[in-house]
Amino acid sequence: MQDAQGRDIAARVSELLGERVQRIQQHQNAEQYVVVEVNGTWIFRFIRDLADPSLGTEKAFLPLFASRSPIAIPGIEFSGRDFVGYRKIEGERLTRSLLDTFSARSRTRVAGQLAAFFTELHSFDIEEARDIGVSVGWNGWVARAHQTVRQEIAPMLSRSARRRVLDLIDQVRQETRGTTVIHADMGPANVLSDGMETGVSGVIDFGHITIEDNARDFVYLLDAYGEGFLMEVLSNYPQGDDDDLEPRIRSRRIEGKLTDAVHAREVGAGSRVERRLAEVEELLGAGP
Repeated sequence: MQDAQGRDIAARVSELLGERVQRIQQHQNAEQYVVVEVNGTWIFRFIRDLADPSLGTEKAFLPLFASRSPIAIPGIEFSGRDFVGYRKIEGERLTRSLLDTFSARSRTRVAGQLAAFFTELHSFDIEEARDIGVSVGWNGWVARAHQTVRQEIAPMLSRSARRRVLDLIDQVRQETRGTTVIHADMGPANVLSDGMETGVSGVIDFGHITIEDNARDFVYLLDAYGEGFLMEVLSNYPQGDDDDLEPRIRSRRIEGKLTDAVHAREVGAGSRVERRLAEVEELLGAGP
């Protein structure tokens, strides 16, 4: 990072750490944050928009959840108005290609670890979460996105897909089961592994946490790792009387692609809109 922003971040981090910044590397280009790795040891996340409440929520939630999480999560050691800093959790992204190299025993271990993580996260007290600022449905964004799907996205689909999408949106808007605190971004970018023996070494990026249907968290696993692995995770996840979790995961998968198309339109990512609509058509097996 050699631009003015990079030099400013390096100077700020150097002052915080009390040491020279010898190496600074920007991580993925996140919409909400500038994420940098410093000296191979520290991760700093700088919020792009100070009006965005997600950083404050993350600061409040992580210390409360740390003692309960069965998997390592960021332990904040530095924080300010626009940033947090924590020691890097070692590991590489748990992509599907990496998971496919694991033995059956190691895959089972990973499935159990993720199920245990979700069990603790989804049992976090909702009122306590509200008290520290965790939003419901991303502060109403989901409800607004549903309206946009009906008015602007559905008409872009084939006739048969359009009918089914409108029915699905009505269905999920009325759904009240499974309401919990969710991570809401459990894709490979945020699940770390340092090898087959350890399995999952960490879960990062809690900037999207909200109170919503727990089925949403499992959609990320389905998209990233496939049906078989999802079933392994669910076999270790206590569903209690939630006997329609699996159907909700499939409904939320389609709904998630529709609402992501809404978000893509908001940020001007036209090609992503087209991809999401094509995926919806494929999942629905829609005809003309």
